[in-house]
Amino acid sequence: MGNWRSTVWNDQAARDYSDALDLSDYVQRITPYVAAGKACHGYQSLLDIGAGDGRFAEALTCPGARIDAIEPSSAMRSMLKKRLKDRELRVWDVSWTDCPDNGAYDLGFAANIGAFKTAPVQLFTKMRKLCQSLAWVVPAQQGPSSFCLSGLVAHWLPQEHCEPVYLSVLDALGAAHAPSSVDVEGWTYRQCFADAGVAVDFLMEKLTASGTTIPRTQIKEFVEEGGTFDDRGRVTLEAPKRSAILRWI
Repeated sequence: MGNWRSTVWNDQAARDYSDALDLSDYVQRITPYVAAGKACHGYQSLLDIGAGDGRFAEALTCPGARIDAIEPSSAMRSMLKKRLKDRELRVWDVSWTDCPDNGAYDLGFAANIGAFKTAPVQLFTKMRKLCQSLAWVVPAQQGPSSFCLSGLVAHWLPQEHCEPVYLSVLDALGAAHAPSSVDVEGWTYRQCFADAGVAVDFLMEKLTASGTTIPRTQIKEFVEEGGTFDDRGRVTLEAPKRSAILRWI
């Protein structure tokens, strides 16, 4: 699968993303679809691939549940251990290809991981062997899936190569591995920046990486008009998001 370690978030990026999810309604909007047919906190065992800071695992399980969390980011591992301290938790600093075979799980879960693009069939096969049911949360908005604020600046992004990721995942899985259900849900991503200048720099970097050059003055005006400022000068930007919830039962 190549040098997968090169794609792992550094500690600061991981903490920034976790802070942004504190302001967003991602887990609240998506969890009811993942847990369809189960009471809240109904899963007793969970394999969570790309577990992040553990907020989905916390929402899907009850205290004492058995969780194997695959998470290569050191900052994320630290956060999820604190969040899930009342679970029977094992954390693995490995690629999904090396996740341990520790028996059966009630649910296999993965949200927004690179394997959706690079190896969806292999990921499905690996998880299906270990889990009674599966749930994947796959980006469903147009635009680069790695740019969380893309929905805010969609009018500036080039349209090529912007097909929603879940469509290519479904195409790759084909009829042989098709999910039992597919739901698409909207939510809002919010990210706070120390000041307007930091927000402008961030948007400029992401837009440039996406193949778009926008004058800094134009982006600055956009941030000042559309951002929410607090009394310390911090600015919060928010963007509409869409996720597809793929379930196999």
